[in-house]
Amino acid sequence: MTSSTHPTTWALLKRFWFSYLCRYWGGLLVSLLCMGGSALATASLAHALQPLFDDIFTNRQGAQLWPLAGMILGIFLLKGFSGYGQIIFLTGIGQKVTAHIQKNVFNHLMDSDVSLFQNRASGGLLSVLTYDTQIVRTGMTNTVLTLGRDVLTVVFLIGVMFYKDSFLATLAFVAFPIAIWPMRTFGQRMRRFSSGAQGAMEHLSIFFQQAFQGVRLIKAYGMEAHEKQEAASRIDGFLKLTLKGIRLKAGLHPLMEMLGGVATVSVVLYGGYHVIEGSRTTGAFISFIAALLLAYEPMKKLVHLSTELQEGLSALNRLFQVLDIQPTVVNRKDARPFHLTDGLVSAHHVTFSYPGSPVAALDNVSLTIPGGAKVAFVGPSGAGKSTLFNLLLRFYDLQEGSLTIDGQDIAHGTLSSLREQFAFVGQEIHLFNETIADNIRYGSPQASFEKIQEAARNASAADFIEALPLGYETLIGENGLKLSGGQRQRLAIARAMLKDAPILLLDEATAALDTQSEWQVQKALERLMCGRTTLTIAHRLSTVEKADIIFVLSHGRLVEQGDHASLMAQAGLYARLVFPQLKEERSGVHRDEGREN
Repeated sequence: MTSSTHPTTWALLKRFWFSYLCRYWGGLLVSLLCMGGSALATASLAHALQPLFDDIFTNRQGAQLWPLAGMILGIFLLKGFSGYGQIIFLTGIGQKVTAHIQKNVFNHLMDSDVSLFQNRASGGLLSVLTYDTQIVRTGMTNTVLTLGRDVLTVVFLIGVMFYKDSFLATLAFVAFPIAIWPMRTFGQRMRRFSSGAQGAMEHLSIFFQQAFQGVRLIKAYGMEAHEKQEAASRIDGFLKLTLKGIRLKAGLHPLMEMLGGVATVSVVLYGGYHVIEGSRTTGAFISFIAALLLAYEPMKKLVHLSTELQEGLSALNRLFQVLDIQPTVVNRKDARPFHLTDGLVSAHHVTFSYPGSPVAALDNVSLTIPGGAKVAFVGPSGAGKSTLFNLLLRFYDLQEGSLTIDGQDIAHGTLSSLREQFAFVGQEIHLFNETIADNIRYGSPQASFEKIQEAARNASAADFIEALPLGYETLIGENGLKLSGGQRQRLAIARAMLKDAPILLLDEATAALDTQSEWQVQKALERLMCGRTTLTIAHRLSTVEKADIIFVLSHGRLVEQGDHASLMAQAGLYARLVFPQLKEERSGVHRDEGREN
């Protein structure tokens, strides 16, 4: 039974044609005409051998020499220009189709749910985007080229052979249908193998990406030798699969050579006997043999086409599997843009569980955040603080309840207009391998350089940026590898400042800063918070105690709320979380007083 993960060859080819190839039908037609010209030239060359041997070499008709030489030269010119045309058009179409597929897959991934990237490693998706698309391009080019040029070549050459001697032609090709059954068997095995090899490449890509991203950890723990050994093992595993595929594809060679040998020997024995008897001319026999030998190579390619086609179809299936993953977080048909006035955020009986998790990350949570208020979310790890941020940004949709901004349900607004209302700074900072200026203006692409500088100054980042040799034009490496943790955090804060959104989400935004930098950035954040609704996930007392409202979460439930003083007076969970920091601060003060005395 055919499933969505194992569609038939015809189903894949049909979808590939209507999704990508059909728009290039004009170029494919020109390629086909060029292939026809090349095939006709090959057949004409075999046909021209009969007058060369019979009229010129045997009958010594010298007057035919120059016209025949001119015809042969014309045949080679036709073959050369036809080959040039088919390569130019077909290779160009292959590259365009590859680019089209990569754009489609990348755009689809950008529109997909965040959960897709949590369930599949980014290295695996990268393998699909690069490795699989190249296999599809190669398979498509070889398939079209073989089906076009080689089929036409074989057809024309068979025509020449039947024109010369129909009985010999029948004798020559009677053995080749025997190859059909093993060809199908090899093709089926090749598709299964190709799927496994492409999966191995995906795992190898994931391993490489993780090693490069974790290079600091690898060196800090002295695990270089372990990673080298692991890489060697994985590479050797992929090599074994590759070599197995080579052996599998090469398995048809002995069969084809044997069949070709049987056909050629049969023709030589039978035809040679009739030449000796004088019932056939030498030129006709040589012309026939030439046509047979010229047809032999494209016929072998046609037999091998099945294995190459299955390899390309396996990669194509993996690409379509990615494209078939539909996002669940999408705009509703009646979605409208958000129009914020106060920035009042409310949660109404919100319940949410992550896909595949039996435990609710948020359980019947209701709260109200006044517009312009500065609120903090506190609680132990796994309490649901970050989940609330994910839901506000609609990275996921609620199972129960609703979230509103200024009374507008976020599920009823457009995704783009919703996310325009937020600026986000997290503890894990992501920066691009671009210039500092490009990273700050990310999310605000039209911002002027003066605005970028202003945001950097407000985030206390201008001093270290301007001290760099290239200043704002400095390339910072992958994920800001050339910068310290505090510098990366300040760039992220500058990026949020430049966006100037009405609602600010801060997830431990000052966690990576030293005391002096934290003080500077806190001042900058206070300026940024002015007139904005600010939601902060924080553990530091210095951040929490300044909040207008503190929400305390535990196991997905809202257990306490109030300001710092009232929550301390309750002596509940908040007080137990904060007390160790108070004790540490008091101890620090006593130590400082002791040193002064």
